[in-house]
Amino acid sequence: MDEAIQTHLKSLEDAVQATAIPADRKQTALWCIRQLPALYTLSCQTGEGRHDDEITRLVQGLMQQLTTDGATCPESQKLAAGIPDGFRRLHQRLGLSFLSLKLPAPLPSPRKARKSDEKKQRTTQGRSEKAADAGEDPPPQVRAVAAVSKSSAKTFQNREKELQALLATPAGRKKLEELSARYQESGGRVRPANTSVVTYILVHERDRGLIVG
Repeated sequence: MDEAIQTHLKSLEDAVQATAIPADRKQTALWCIRQLPALYTLSCQTGEGRHDDEITRLVQGLMQQLTTDGATCPESQKLAAGIPDGFRRLHQRLGLSFLSLKLPAPLPSPRKARKSDEKKQRTTQGRSEKAADAGEDPPPQVRAVAAVSKSSAKTFQNREKELQALLATPAGRKKLEELSARYQESGGRVRPANTSVVTYILVHERDRGLIVG
């Protein structure tokens, strides 16, 4: 992965850490950022647009955590507003495909959601419990992670074929070792000495929800 991408993502991670958003939203935002290095590596290796789509969804999830109504701070608002242009300039400088990023509209805060449920309970006779259940949405950060995981997931068999194909050349084997090292640096488990690089990558990506099966 290009050093400029690493620098950009590290700067973005530090900026998120410096915000005053709630801990659960900060954790989700950082999770989104930490999935990006592996996806940029895959995008550069394969040139497949689906990896760019996955990067786009992760960045959108990141911005969602920074702009959710009732959980923001001035730093997070300013940071989120500059993310689309930051990635646009990065991709333009490196000759990468542009990401279709839009600053999301604020989601309702939990307090507003509860008020909405109470209103439904008052106006719906004989069905107050059902109305409350129907009006209650999952936490925004859960929706963001679920959407990212669903959009990013690929089959175990297809991913295994991709990785095994890289074993055929010295350059491919080098890329696999770099990806394995990057996963370990990003908080993954240490690769056991008797575990192949392909097996380690597959297990790591399945644990993170990037592959299924």
